[in-house]
Amino acid sequence: MAQSGLAEEKSEDTNAVGDPRMGRQLFYTSCTIYCMTPSEGLPTPPTQSIVYEDNYLYVCQALQPITRGHLIVVWKRNARDIHELTDSEYDYLMEMVDITRDVLLEILGVEKVYLVYMDEIKQVHWHLIPRYTKKGFEVFTSNEKLEPDFTNTETLSELFSKRKQLRTLKEPQGN
Repeated sequence: MAQSGLAEEKSEDTNAVGDPRMGRQLFYTSCTIYCMTPSEGLPTPPTQSIVYEDNYLYVCQALQPITRGHLIVVWKRNARDIHELTDSEYDYLMEMVDITRDVLLEILGVEKVYLVYMDEIKQVHWHLIPRYTKKGFEVFTSNEKLEPDFTNTETLSELFSKRKQLRTLKEPQGN
């Protein structure tokens, strides 16, 4: 299945991407399937994949992870590119990306987590991809297909909350 970053339509008889019962279409980014609700325009990940959520963003586990522990931080307000965020929104987003990175480093015991900004779906989001044995672009060229694993969501959520409490975060001002 091509993962070009563009929405794809498929018929139901070929492993359908659209789900007519829910009025949703699956959107492909380079490595993650999001379930898009057209009326809202925001990715809607499965509840069991949510690590953290507030009024501004959410952190979820990838549905098509590149490596074990691949997380995504998604900004909720419609922002097609990072330059559309206010300074306070950007600061808040990056603090949360940093907390997410710290959580992955601690729980997974990896030396590095790659931060990848991608905007193919025209919504600000960051991919946090733990590095295990492969380095650099080798991480993205693996043919290994991983299945989503939400078994550690609760552990990730608990550590995320603890890490967040240690920070002095300013909520974004304005829009």
